[in-house]
Amino acid sequence: SLEKVKDQASWYEAFRKHQLDPEKASFFYLEFPDGSRLVQPIRESSDHHPLEFGRRAIAQLIGIPKRSHWRDCVVSQPEELALANEFRTRFQLYADRIGS
Repeated sequence: SLEKVKDQASWYEAFRKHQLDPEKASFFYLEFPDGSRLVQPIRESSDHHPLEFGRRAIAQLIGIPKRSHWRDCVVSQPEELALANEFRTRFQLYADRIGS
């Protein structure tokens, strides 16, 4: 799981939680301009980058970690259409600027 780290102690705790050696284990690490840091320890048995990593990192960063899974974000079709239309309207300003 994605862990917020503040200092060396919390870094080591993130790895211990996953029963991994922080000196040897692989990991993904993000550091943001506001100083917040996230780490995703990776088990040796895992040969791939977790596909949900970016989505989980952003959801945690903006304070809604439970929305990191798409199933937790499902809305009704009318609400989805309203959200899509709102996005199109807001994006149009940028699309006009880039010539789309």
